[in-house]
Amino acid sequence: MLPRLGRPRLLALTATASPRVRSEIVDRLGMTGARVLVRDADRPNIWLGVRHAATASDRDSLVLRTALDEPGPTLVYGRTRTHVETLAAALSEAGRTADVYHAGLPPSLASYYQEVGRAGRDEEPARALAVAYQGDVALNRFLGTAPGPSRATIRKILGAVGGEPVSRHDVASATGLAARTVSRALNALVDVGALCSDAHGYRSTGVDERAATAALHERRDRLQTLDRSRADLVQTYADSTDCRRRMLLELLGESHPDRCGACDSCEAGTSVDVGDVPLAGGQSVRHSEWGVGVVSAVEADRVVVLFEEKGYVTLDTAVALDSGLLVPV
Repeated sequence: MLPRLGRPRLLALTATASPRVRSEIVDRLGMTGARVLVRDADRPNIWLGVRHAATASDRDSLVLRTALDEPGPTLVYGRTRTHVETLAAALSEAGRTADVYHAGLPPSLASYYQEVGRAGRDEEPARALAVAYQGDVALNRFLGTAPGPSRATIRKILGAVGGEPVSRHDVASATGLAARTVSRALNALVDVGALCSDAHGYRSTGVDERAATAALHERRDRLQTLDRSRADLVQTYADSTDCRRRMLLELLGESHPDRCGACDSCEAGTSVDVGDVPLAGGQSVRHSEWGVGVVSAVEADRVVVLFEEKGYVTLDTAVALDSGLLVPV
């Protein structure tokens, strides 16, 4: 779309985004010399905490008790629409009116923090409690990246796109595929270099069906690995005894070495300041097996690193550095 508009001046906005996502936005929009402005995402008026549940029943009981104890407006997130409806019915039966709207359980810490930001907009004190149940993390791992275009779809689209540029609408008409299917497949094929696009439309790069399919499978596996690592990172956050706010904010590319004083870990006295640790958020490191990565979050004895092929990985800082497994670059 942008090439067809003559590459006008572009403004891209997002509520919260990690450094990786910000870079991806710039790349996908083809922005050159982009000026990236990042506002402090800290919401110090929002208390952060986690409670663990051994079973789904324990999880729901804890959620209900917490919602009933809160005197003000409360948002409750559930894993599925049926789950949300069940929780709403139980709250109503207990005397607290509840309306239902299901938009999905936040699949990552970045999206969780964005949902947390719906509280405390008036800058008054608010609470954000995550009830951690292993089954929900497993669901997020399962509900990861979509499988991508089928082989039949790839064959039809490659057959409809040749050396002369064609529009998205023309591809949909020629293949008989739904507009959304065509849009997703074209984007994926451009992403792996099987097609190219400009102001005039889409053109083939000469990559055949077999090579395009293999490249799309590699792309899918890479994205699925990243999505699963994001789900695992939610569990890391839930299990952490260090400052929760620091972990969330560092994943968004901000440096917060001091304890926040407004989370359950800080209240329990288990949080520590990390100003003198050997690694810092945003620092590049090299792993002996996974290559170059970027430090995403730092705790007293652990570090979370984002690798291109492996996704988010949590490592013991001392072991990784002392053994030479991880080297700052």
